[in-house]
Amino acid sequence: MFLNACKRRRVEADGHWQKYGLQKIREQNVKDYLAKYVEEQLVDERYQEIYADNRQFTSVRTLVPFLVGRVTAAEVTPANGTDLGIQFAHDFEEALQKYVEKQHGRAKVRLSIQDLLKGERVGILKIRYDAVLGKIVIEHVNPRTIRMGKRGRQFEEPDYLGHTLERSVYDLVAQFPDKEEKIKELFGITKGTPSQMERIYEIEEEWLWVDVDKKKRLCVGWSWQNFLFGKIENPNWNDKGENIIESQMMPFVFFNFLSDGSGHIDETSFMEQAHYSQMNYNKRGQTIAENAKYGGTGVPIFAKGSIGQKDVAKIRFSPIQRVLLDSVDVNKSFTVWQSTPLPNYIIEDKKDLRESIDNIWGSNAALRGQETENKTLGQDVINRDQAEGRLSDPVDCIDDSMTRCYQLLAQAFYMYCTEKEYVKYLGNDGKFVALAIHKAEIAKNVGIEIGVKAGTSLPIDRAQKRATVMELLKANKIGTLTAYKELNIFDDPEAAYKELLLEQVDPATSLQEVDKNKFNREANEDLQLVIGNKVPDEREDIGEKYGQYLQEWLETDKYMILQQKNPDAAARVSAFVDHIIEKLSRKMNKLAMQPAPAAEGNVPPEVAAIVAANGGEVQGAPGQPAPQPINQ
Repeated sequence: MFLNACKRRRVEADGHWQKYGLQKIREQNVKDYLAKYVEEQLVDERYQEIYADNRQFTSVRTLVPFLVGRVTAAEVTPANGTDLGIQFAHDFEEALQKYVEKQHGRAKVRLSIQDLLKGERVGILKIRYDAVLGKIVIEHVNPRTIRMGKRGRQFEEPDYLGHTLERSVYDLVAQFPDKEEKIKELFGITKGTPSQMERIYEIEEEWLWVDVDKKKRLCVGWSWQNFLFGKIENPNWNDKGENIIESQMMPFVFFNFLSDGSGHIDETSFMEQAHYSQMNYNKRGQTIAENAKYGGTGVPIFAKGSIGQKDVAKIRFSPIQRVLLDSVDVNKSFTVWQSTPLPNYIIEDKKDLRESIDNIWGSNAALRGQETENKTLGQDVINRDQAEGRLSDPVDCIDDSMTRCYQLLAQAFYMYCTEKEYVKYLGNDGKFVALAIHKAEIAKNVGIEIGVKAGTSLPIDRAQKRATVMELLKANKIGTLTAYKELNIFDDPEAAYKELLLEQVDPATSLQEVDKNKFNREANEDLQLVIGNKVPDEREDIGEKYGQYLQEWLETDKYMILQQKNPDAAARVSAFVDHIIEKLSRKMNKLAMQPAPAAEGNVPPEVAAIVAANGGEVQGAPGQPAPQPINQ
């Protein structure tokens, strides 16, 4: 019954979109995007100038990075007003967005928007649970593998959706182990060799609403030709309990820009609307290019009988070519035809066509970052802002689609995160954060509402942002630490801010801090080897900074924690540091016994302090000239 219902809807959907010529439209749009039509229009490429200034391609490449500059930020409204509920909502919205980023969500959304702008009339993502990987995955779906029912309207669930999948026999056996023998028989598998089991077949995954107990239920089934591998009710829905989303949804996200609301396929596309303007624009360009060619070199014309027809075909305007004419007076037998200058209206028409194409796309020169005819920066900014205003509608459409994406993802977390799923990222303060997503925690907060923060997919205008911060800083309308963070010019803005305050309040202490060496890479590497029960290579020469770092490390909490958790490792570290200090003490005593200029004979106070703290002796007090050796 299910397979028959799918067949009826499949035939209905194919007939509906075939009537509108969707497949042919998509093929033509691809030609427009790649400028393939230019080659088709050539009569003889040996003599024709090929002109292709593909404004459509340029517009797509301009709008895609603008519309998908960032991953749209999620927004979660708490289920209640308690502190725990509010904190969970904040953590959950961070987890949703970071998980999308972890799944390369921005790149996959970009591919979907690119499909839409290239004239596929829809962009599609799919969210599913991968049992093999044991996690939720977000996939970009080729629109041509999707068969959409004709009855579902936009912002409603499709009445029918078919997704053509490429699956090997191995994949099918793993998904339907109870039908292994039938699957092998269906595909003629006799020996089960890898060459047979790895064959790829196009399998239909079909989502359909069916009547069960006088209720509409969403089901999904997998089939090949007339064989049904299996069907189940929506696996992403808890039919016996609560859910995060209000009603069942097919696990697909649809991106639409020019829909009339009758379905999930756009009524038209930018590519189609600019098609004829682009064609005529290229024709005008080709006319100008050919005129420039023939207006400069021209076309040679010979009098009849002055040269043979075969020789005429070999004539080229070349300084090394010699031509012999059967004529006494060359001027009467040969001339050059040159084209006349083109009327200005042809040039103007080409310019108007270019502006028409850019106007359809809302992609002007200022938005593309090209040099414009404007005389002032203010005019460029106004033009760019006007173009961005034209694109506010696509931005809103992306926000609507990403709302659905986050809702599906939240429901998937609720259904499949029986084990803790950790989402790790660096917070705004630069500190490491690890959020644990678990079904039990989400269940306590059923009733949250999932949305997005409008317009957060747009790229940040960093130059304008920095200029604004600098103006606020001059007017004392922003804190110094906040300005450091927003300017993003310091690796550690907090440390830079502390250094600024210390320098203003206590310059002497600030100078001492500069002299301190908090990190020595060589010493740290050797220290980690010792902790890991490995012997570091003996270094031929070690300096006081090396020993100072080890000495200070013994005084940190890290060493105390190491003593508690791993006493053996702590003992190895202590012995290693003693060995280094002893070695450093011998080096200093040796240096002290050598003659040295008065300016260079001082024992560094830091070294003397380290050696003295560990029972060593330095000949010569810190900061005093070292004694000279006794001559024998």
